[in-house]
Amino acid sequence: MPLETHDPELYDLIEREKNRQFRSLELIASENFTSRAVIECLGSTLTNKYSEGLPGARYYGGNEEVDKVERLCQSRALKAYGLDPEKWGVNVQPYSGSPANFEVYTGLLKPHDRIMGLDLPSGGHLTHGFYTYSKKEGTRKVSTTFCFACFAFVLLLFCFCLLFEFFPHLLNSFPTLTQPHTQAVSATSVYFESFPYRVSPDDGRVDMDALRRDAGTFKPALIIMGGSAYSREWDYKQFKEIADENGSLLMMDMAHISGLVATGEAVSPFDFCDVVTTTTHKSLRGPRAGMIFFRKDERDFETRINQAVFPALQGGPHEHQVSEVSLDEDEDEDEDEDEDEDEDEDESTSGATTKTKTKLTFHLFRSAQIAGVATQLKEVMTPEFKTYIQQVKRNAKAMSDKLQEKGMTIASGGTENHLLLWDLKPEGVTGSKFEKICDRCNITLNKNCVPGDRSAITPGGVRIGSCAMTTRMLVEKDFETMTELLVKCLELTKDIQKVSGPKLKDFIVEMDKSEACENLRKEVNEFATTFPMPGFGERAKRASFAKLTFMATSTTELTFLYYFYFCSRYCCSRASLKIHTRRRPQGNALPEHSRASVEGGDCGEIVGSGGLGGQIK
Repeated sequence: MPLETHDPELYDLIEREKNRQFRSLELIASENFTSRAVIECLGSTLTNKYSEGLPGARYYGGNEEVDKVERLCQSRALKAYGLDPEKWGVNVQPYSGSPANFEVYTGLLKPHDRIMGLDLPSGGHLTHGFYTYSKKEGTRKVSTTFCFACFAFVLLLFCFCLLFEFFPHLLNSFPTLTQPHTQAVSATSVYFESFPYRVSPDDGRVDMDALRRDAGTFKPALIIMGGSAYSREWDYKQFKEIADENGSLLMMDMAHISGLVATGEAVSPFDFCDVVTTTTHKSLRGPRAGMIFFRKDERDFETRINQAVFPALQGGPHEHQVSEVSLDEDEDEDEDEDEDEDEDEDESTSGATTKTKTKLTFHLFRSAQIAGVATQLKEVMTPEFKTYIQQVKRNAKAMSDKLQEKGMTIASGGTENHLLLWDLKPEGVTGSKFEKICDRCNITLNKNCVPGDRSAITPGGVRIGSCAMTTRMLVEKDFETMTELLVKCLELTKDIQKVSGPKLKDFIVEMDKSEACENLRKEVNEFATTFPMPGFGERAKRASFAKLTFMATSTTELTFLYYFYFCSRYCCSRASLKIHTRRRPQGNALPEHSRASVEGGDCGEIVGSGGLGGQIK
């Protein structure tokens, strides 16, 4: 029985979400739109199978085919990043990026070992270690206790324990002992001693001199690279030097830039790092899952990490998600055209107020998840995916440049990847208020810390990413149009704040009354619905297109036509490309003109501007 018949209420909610995605502008840097092929994997019979353990060594029987799925995913993952299977291994079972990171810590570190990661307000991630900010004390709690301090603390604690043992009523006189001003928000900082490195306030890039100094004092067992809101390239060479100087392992969390690394559009961490982790649903455009890459050498990372994944922290893998990332170039053409925080961590740095949970063991089925990863990796190896990633970077830069032209402040002065950080403090508004206005107008982005923020709880800016809307075939001029819409949102935020005052709850009340918000929302909807939507199938006909016709006047533009064709195959179940070339008479100075049309077999009709400046008919 189909879902529509079995559970009409839930079916309607899913259809409503489809409609929301189609009529909205998705600018959250950690989100993307996956393909129908991936979605089919997630809904396949692989979800029925329990497959605890590794291929060939499962706890349950009946895993003959599931073993093939997982091995295929592993081989494609290594191939996607150009890795030698004799020197590198990969575990594709992590449910997402956060579990993958903690599994590395569990396998390679001892409890209370020291780690260093990028500070959350500097663009880091919660799983790299983070403590809350104490307003009363005006300090951040960190774990840099030395021998004398540790001894003094333990001695003092022992004395208090004796005191309260004999005089328990005195506990009421010491509220600061029972209600500390700071707490470790990340489980990483509960089980390990973390100390952050930060970006320079001058240029918004990692302060390598301070990192070298602090690492020399702190002597971390592990240095973690990567972040959730860092728009610049990483200096792997210097990080490697610092790690070697202090006997530290070096790990890269490339969750945000994994698609860029796979296509050679970002420097590869594999030449420098001991371990590399990633999610698969951001720039990689696969299902929600994670992977851990590790060096194969005498340190035996393979055994230690595999045992940390199972049985230490996870139960059965999700084989239905893993198949979505495979990369087989030898498949026939028809198969090449099929693409498609367990919820990954929310990469937003503003969600640090939740209480730490200490239960770390998960028991979920992941066979179909692994399948989804495998099939997406197949796409990642194609030339078209590289073209897509190049467009992702151009789009992010176009928006960054346009915002700066309008006098806005962009952290680090620009971007070298898929995201940018917009500092709203000079505009007199908070990231929280701007996020609310954008959401009200069907533009989704997230409030985020920017360099100079003292706390992750009150972020001073927003994070914007280009992956999802590039998947919907938007190019530079379209991102410039979206920039105009964002500036209108900013003006609305300022106007409403003048009436509501500083409190967010009062701001929301005034926002809901605003007719200007409703008018802007309609403008956003009208713009968003002129672009195709991948992965929805025949029931989302409005989200695709029937026929696209463009004129190419140069080799570069013709290349874009091929890219557009690839995207149409990604969005539609059937599509065809027709190229008509007409040469000019000899002696004519005009370049050769080509005409191409892209036809979607099961798609409806949309009238509006195409992503490449053509006409959608």
